[in-house]
Amino acid sequence: MTEPINHPFETGHAETIRIGAKIRSRRKELKLTLEEVASASSLSPGFLSLVERDLSYPSLTTLSKIASALKVSMEVFLAFPKGDSNVSYAQSRPMFEVNEGGVLFARISANFKDAVLNSVEITLPPHYSSTVSSHTGEELVYVLSGQLLHVLDDKKAQLGSGDAVHLQSTLPHCWINETDLPVRLLWVGDLPIFDSGSD
Repeated sequence: MTEPINHPFETGHAETIRIGAKIRSRRKELKLTLEEVASASSLSPGFLSLVERDLSYPSLTTLSKIASALKVSMEVFLAFPKGDSNVSYAQSRPMFEVNEGGVLFARISANFKDAVLNSVEITLPPHYSSTVSSHTGEELVYVLSGQLLHVLDDKKAQLGSGDAVHLQSTLPHCWINETDLPVRLLWVGDLPIFDSGSD
């Protein structure tokens, strides 16, 4: 039987980052319409409008597409920890969520010149379903605790603690937590979530 985990999801220690105003400001700075940015991001104008008003929250994959359409890095919208140390200690790893979406993120990967891999610890709340996404590159998902339903190109895999999936990110994929408990996972991929260092 899976035991409940003691985690910031339950204790409210995660920082909430609101991104809507920053996205809208950058879009207006570039004199782009909602429709133009939505089209460039492969999103609907309605969903992008909700994100700009902090009424919905994008996944990191979706946010990376929005950032690309707006010609900036994701770190313009998210105040990520800098990852200046090669060592990441669990007890001092800050966590954040986007627009009170309930999904918690904690940066694990370090920041150095020409870094390719990015890594985050992600906590999915009970009964959470991500949007189906696809993007360039590859990724690996390792379940730390809980039960995760991973869907890859319509193929379903039920993953438990210690299970993993390695995939080409160009294939449509999503995550689903069908349980009453949070799911913690480690995500590693080459999606440009964090800027690499310049030194």
